[in-house]
Order: sequence, then structure tokens, then C-alpha cells
Amino acid sequence: DYEGAIALAERFIRLNPQHPNVDYAYYVRGVSNMELNYDSLLRYTSLQQSHRDISYLKVAYQNFVDLIRRFPSSQYSVDAAQRMKFIGQELAESEMNAARF
Repeated sequence: DYEGAIALAERFIRLNPQHPNVDYAYYVRGVSNMELNYDSLLRYTSLQQSHRDISYLKVAYQNFVDLIRRFPSSQYSVDAAQRMKFIGQELAESEMNAARF
């Protein structure tokens, strides 16, 4: 339930901004938004994500930017940076598909 996880993470961030593990809530929010972008059909077929709606990827990218900006030394920052790189490639591929169209 990614939408539920996003809602709970945002609530935790809002209610506990000084909690020592709030960086994990930022990370969960980003990963959940990233996973919302993929459905089971894409996982098991040759369809490409870049041919579909990428709005959740844009939100996930911003979530990871927030995490890295607020918590640069977090244990989740390295993975967030790698996910941002992947999202950047997906966004670029989507733009290329739009240009080809």
C-alpha cells in the first residue's frame, strides 16, 4: 500500500520533524512514490516505463532531493542518490520518446 505509506511518512514528518529517524520517513516517501509509478504489468512485460505517465517519478525525485538536502550524512542518502540517477535516466528517456513522437 504505497499511498498509505506516503500518507504515514508525510504525517510522521509533519508531527516529528526533530525525530532522530525522520530521515527514514523521507526515504520511505521517495521510494513509495517511485514504486507507485510502476505497476505489475510493467514488471513482467517488455513495456517501458518511459512510455507511460512519469508524474510519480518527478515527485519521487523531489522527495530524494529533500532527503539529501536535509540529511546529507544519512545512511539513506547514498541509495537516494542512486535512485535519483535512475529516475533521471527514466525522465530523459521519456523526453526522448516525446521528441520521437
